[in-house]
Amino acid sequence: MTIAVRPEEAIADVPPAPLSSSPPISEEWDDAPRRPAWLTGPCPSWCDRDDHSDADKYDDRRHASVYRLFTLTAAEPHDGHVADDDDAEPPKLEIFLEQHYRESEPRLWIARDQTLHGWHLTIDEMRRLADLLNTMVDVAEGRSRP
Repeated sequence: MTIAVRPEEAIADVPPAPLSSSPPISEEWDDAPRRPAWLTGPCPSWCDRDDHSDADKYDDRRHASVYRLFTLTAAEPHDGHVADDDDAEPPKLEIFLEQHYRESEPRLWIARDQTLHGWHLTIDEMRRLADLLNTMVDVAEGRSRP
């Protein structure tokens, strides 16, 4: 860089500023997904929702996992709701994790036939239920006493 006492004598030997490959900040922010104001941290790794919004009502401000359907093949397919229907399917359990944004841990939702009739289980209850089911499998298969 050349420095002179009088401006008319100065010829700067300053290289031009490098061109930025990234867009100006305002454009970058316009394209990036924005976290709603109510969501104070990142989603849990299991959250499958990509539609969190500032417009979400309080009860809808929650994380939810992908749901799984579990077919109950030993259950009566009709369950008293359909008469003489040979094409009736066996009932299914809908199972997924959910966590309201103000809750400290997720809960498991289990519902029958994708209805609002079901149960929430805490993580501890999930573990205890899994242990009980495994114990009952062992008893049924003769590996354990009742």
